[in-house]
Amino acid sequence: MLYRTHTWIVFLVLLHFLLAAGYAKVTPYRAGGVLYSQGQVEVNDLGAPDERQHANYIGHLISNRSFPILKPGDPNLYESYQSHQPPLFYLVGAAWAQATGAADTSSQSAGFPLRLLNAVVGAVAVLGVSKLALWGSKNEKVALIATVFAALLPMNVALSGAVSNDPLLICLCTWSLAFMARMLREGWSARIGIACPVLAGLALLTKTTALALLPTLFLSMLLLPKERLARRMSMAFGLCALSIAIAAPWLIRNQALYGDFFAIRAFNEAFTGNPKAADLIARMGFAEYWKQDLYATMCSFFGVFGYWEIWLDPMVYNLMGTVLGCFFVGWFLSIRPNPQLNRVHTVNGLFLALIVVLFIRFNMQYFQAQGRYVMPALGSIAFGVGCAVEFFSKRRTPLVCAVLGVVLFGLNAYVLRMLPGEFAARVTKPYVP
Repeated sequence: MLYRTHTWIVFLVLLHFLLAAGYAKVTPYRAGGVLYSQGQVEVNDLGAPDERQHANYIGHLISNRSFPILKPGDPNLYESYQSHQPPLFYLVGAAWAQATGAADTSSQSAGFPLRLLNAVVGAVAVLGVSKLALWGSKNEKVALIATVFAALLPMNVALSGAVSNDPLLICLCTWSLAFMARMLREGWSARIGIACPVLAGLALLTKTTALALLPTLFLSMLLLPKERLARRMSMAFGLCALSIAIAAPWLIRNQALYGDFFAIRAFNEAFTGNPKAADLIARMGFAEYWKQDLYATMCSFFGVFGYWEIWLDPMVYNLMGTVLGCFFVGWFLSIRPNPQLNRVHTVNGLFLALIVVLFIRFNMQYFQAQGRYVMPALGSIAFGVGCAVEFFSKRRTPLVCAVLGVVLFGLNAYVLRMLPGEFAARVTKPYVP
């Protein structure tokens, strides 16, 4: 059975890569056009969100051999508003671009090879989901279901087909959680234990959302079985300090350059063109604001494409949202008096809760109803989906897993067939350098 499960997981990893390459192929790169759903706004890029700016960061590294600096008020801010981001993805992206002949990131021909990097990273993240579920639950069915969900979730696949630092963040968070789960189930070992803070530190060098890993890592150390409390506490502080030390050079650079470790003030000064939550709440009311915000976030978690522009039928979102809600109920109901497994549930639940809190905090300041902001917790969500399906379906788990896979694959096939026409109807400037 284990051999067959591993075979299916390898197949799903490869399938995720191929589907991501499909999204990379059909999404315009550096093409301008009209966003009809947002009042016929003309834009210089209508492909993947912020992709142009991420690619510009990579191009700056290659051309200038230095990191860009975010300058609020810069007339060219549209091209550089991602310049405050931590450097890891862009360093990897620069090496990849040079190796694949895509060093001129402003060239239209560079789009597809640049995007393939995240197709690889996304596939590695899917493998991480399988390990998180397998090591955490010790149940092959749970692992296979979690992998199906993560590998074929349309929005996750689309992210893996774009130039963005999100897939690397998802990957590093997932693998860090996977090693935490293994440590909680199998006990402390230096090799497994050190992997957690190293991955968390690298995640901090990818995106500041990874801060949610630090309290999660601290809790996982406190929950370690067969260790004295004093030892657990010292290990928890030590490993969190190691994570921070890995990111420290970048944080110190930010403090010297922007006046704070995470460049938040500079980002807020530059992030002026987006709708502010306070203005929208004053116009529509607190309850209506959050109703629309959370509903749109749920939709974009499953798949809203382009710059929040190409939507599926509302019935699809409503059905999938209802099913996901049932999965969360099932995850809760699946919890049983099993101390080892419950430690893993607790750690996954905490990480998911922290990511949601960070999302809510951001949306209390700006209206940013984007499902990708909760995607760092994709591993935790997929783990919960796996537990829920196994709990509800019992002996029919393979059948339910197959149905879930067919439905999600079919949805991706539909989207990939739909997107070329939808983008073609909006592109007015095929290439904007």
